[in-house]
Amino acid sequence: MVTIINTSIFLGFFPLIYVLKKENETFYSALKKRVYVFWVYLLSVPFIFARINNDTWFLIAAGRGIRKYGFTTKEFLSMHEGLKAIQQQYPISVSLSWLYDMLGQSGLILFAILIGLFASFVGYKLFKLITKDSTISVILTSFMMTCYGWLGFITTRPYLLSTTFLVLEIYLLESYIQSKNKHYLVGLPIVSFLMINTHASTWGMFFVFSLPFIVDMIHWKFNIPGYDYDSYKKGPVFFSLFISFLMGFINPYGIKAMTYVFKSYGVKEINEYVLEMEPIWKAFKPIPQSAVIFFGLFIVLGIMIYRIKPTKKFRNIYFILGTVFMAVLNSRNLIFWVFCAFYSFAYILSPKNYRPSVEKNEKPQKRLRKTEEIISQTYEEPTKIFKKDDFKRKLEVELQNQEETKKKQGKLKGKTQEKKCQGKTSNTKWMNLVLKGLLSVILGCAVYLNTVSIVNIVNTSVKYTEVFKYIRAQKNAVRLWCSYNTGGHAEFFGVKPYIDPRAEIYLKANNQKEDIFLEYYQLMENPAKNYKKVMNKYKFTHIFLKDEGKFYKYVKRDKNYKKIMEEDGYVLYEAINYK
Repeated sequence: MVTIINTSIFLGFFPLIYVLKKENETFYSALKKRVYVFWVYLLSVPFIFARINNDTWFLIAAGRGIRKYGFTTKEFLSMHEGLKAIQQQYPISVSLSWLYDMLGQSGLILFAILIGLFASFVGYKLFKLITKDSTISVILTSFMMTCYGWLGFITTRPYLLSTTFLVLEIYLLESYIQSKNKHYLVGLPIVSFLMINTHASTWGMFFVFSLPFIVDMIHWKFNIPGYDYDSYKKGPVFFSLFISFLMGFINPYGIKAMTYVFKSYGVKEINEYVLEMEPIWKAFKPIPQSAVIFFGLFIVLGIMIYRIKPTKKFRNIYFILGTVFMAVLNSRNLIFWVFCAFYSFAYILSPKNYRPSVEKNEKPQKRLRKTEEIISQTYEEPTKIFKKDDFKRKLEVELQNQEETKKKQGKLKGKTQEKKCQGKTSNTKWMNLVLKGLLSVILGCAVYLNTVSIVNIVNTSVKYTEVFKYIRAQKNAVRLWCSYNTGGHAEFFGVKPYIDPRAEIYLKANNQKEDIFLEYYQLMENPAKNYKKVMNKYKFTHIFLKDEGKFYKYVKRDKNYKKIMEEDGYVLYEAINYK
């Protein structure tokens, strides 16, 4: 509800500014004079949309483990023994654990806000570089960050941070292309180093996002007519990308981190079970705003291309095709399409394609020529007619009379128009005052609602607190079955679960022991066939699951377990012979 109100306020700025603009102003000049409104909104976006993600809890648990054990390759969070694992997000995990231990949930919200502000800054710098216009840039960034917020990316996980590093990569490449300054390319290996260490599974995207630039450089050799090419040295770019690849080896886990993505994605069962890994059309129903954003950006881009008819660049075309394809493959890649769309908007609105008018066209006034100019053109032979001084004196008097006559006529017209527009002007002033007052009230309400929302998030206790307090109080050994979504909470409270949201950790390709996620998937899809087999294998002392679904019906009917408590729509069962 709060996000809907804030977005409505942002969109309401445009008609409000259009109403407030003066008669001799264009809409662009009115926006430029009131651009501070968009700056205020842009800076507030991370505060509006900052949320705590479900992954946060296993990240905090992992951070505490890293602070205790160091960079170990042994899995230390789950109940399974002998699994291999790497902590591919270790700086994020350590940061979140430290912030939570110091500041509680306020520290987590602070983390999300800082990441959001960083994403806003980098996005604005890129758009300003391309458009050369701060007004257009801040509006584009505001829209982009609003889309990020609506899709739930301004949160306590590293995905927005790694995406922002990709935006920074494009900023450095565009800066080099425009300035021919090789110093910008020094930043590429640094970005590569940051990505491999903060979110190893997305490191490969660094090179995927460089592909449109590489293809653009290849097309430059063929000089295809109808396309816009940039003239710059290509060798330094390839050399910088090569150094960026070598920087990937500088991480605690070496080549394991660099190849992590190849062992973690493309698994059919994960793609079918994890919502963000499903194709985009499957996310439209549970996340309807994703459909609005996905198709809405297409429509706006099509209209802008039709109306402005920008020059074509190969890299922009490949970015659009590539990011749309990635978004279609799985819904979490929608963030790439959102960025690419606004990156394309910035190019379309660049000086090469579009120049906004600052003032309305007015009829040019005739310039009154100086007396000396008239004399030089009119007087040719003064000795034959009359003296030059007499001619000059008479001409000056005549021009003065003409100017006085024009001034009198102008005053009469002004008074007549003033009488006609007096009622209209007074109405406009009242309307401006009412609209400005309304805007102040709305902004005040928005600030209040956002403050209340953040306070509620901070003061709300972590989910399932009572359940895990009960489990931790048990003196005997605990073997806990819990669902994919609640395993992180168990680890946060110091309980080792059967599974958690790190799906890739439970694949044999990564843990080098067994495919636990596939076992879990088969149990949830077909409990009739797999229930007894899994129960006999692990002999769980406790089962914590949602009170619905096929698996729940089997647990509910199992005489070996009794119901202990319920919390937040989940039920805890305990083995009859546990104590």
